[in-house]
Amino acid sequence: MKFTLINGTNRLGNNSIKTTKAVAQIVKDFGHDANIVTLDNFDQLFRGDYINFSNANEVQKIDLENMAWADILIFVVPTYHHGIPGLLKNFFDLVNEVTVYDKKKIGFVAIGKSVEAIRQTEQVLMGIFAFFKNKSFILPKDCIVSPYEIEKEKLEEYIKYCIDW
Repeated sequence: MKFTLINGTNRLGNNSIKTTKAVAQIVKDFGHDANIVTLDNFDQLFRGDYINFSNANEVQKIDLENMAWADILIFVVPTYHHGIPGLLKNFFDLVNEVTVYDKKKIGFVAIGKSVEAIRQTEQVLMGIFAFFKNKSFILPKDCIVSPYEIEKEKLEEYIKYCIDW
């Protein structure tokens, strides 16, 4: 299977990139392919000009192709003020290439201190995906991990679940 992991922030020194890289390594250890997409290439504010395959710059196009290539997309989302980072919401507003989500399993790894982190992430992201009206499969189980350490066993269990579902 092919995974693309989307790190949900570009905040300097963010801890979620460590979790994203750990998930990518777990995927590879299980014998599957993994790519990472960061939001660094999508940091301009949404001002009405959508990004899609026809107008994306070269690095954005690579990121979109990595998402389209995958069987499974996993968003690794830190919790900011009981919700998703503003840049991740901006990414969904900015990118108007919903084909990158079609016929994909979509999972979430929330990074936070409590179950509230995943509930906020679920509510916002599931609403966004419902709006797209594409034919993706939001996995019914998600994963919440500590912002302070890599919880490898939890991540391995979640990746196995994503593969088997």
